[in-house]
Amino acid sequence: MVGVAAGPDVLDALPDLPEIGDRSLADVDGLALYESDRGLPYALWLMETADSAYAGITAYDGTGVAGVLVNDSDAAVDWAEDLYRRYRRTARPVPSVPTSE
Repeated sequence: MVGVAAGPDVLDALPDLPEIGDRSLADVDGLALYESDRGLPYALWLMETADSAYAGITAYDGTGVAGVLVNDSDAAVDWAEDLYRRYRRTARPVPSVPTSE
């Protein structure tokens, strides 16, 4: 499962993200994408694998990705889960990853 909550400007930048290997964000199984109007200046994401959970923030500037933070500590994942739930309550589900076309 991968959950992403982001503001409209960040979602507009998603088509410009580089692919991860031969997979794009659109290919990730269990992707939950939410758009928030509540001043979230970065993409907040959570990823659960069979072995671990990860919290991440992807920051953007006018030209694309400016930086990425990833942490798998229990405290970081708990913080991100709480913030993700708060933003998701008022966010709109995005049915698919936006494309540049």
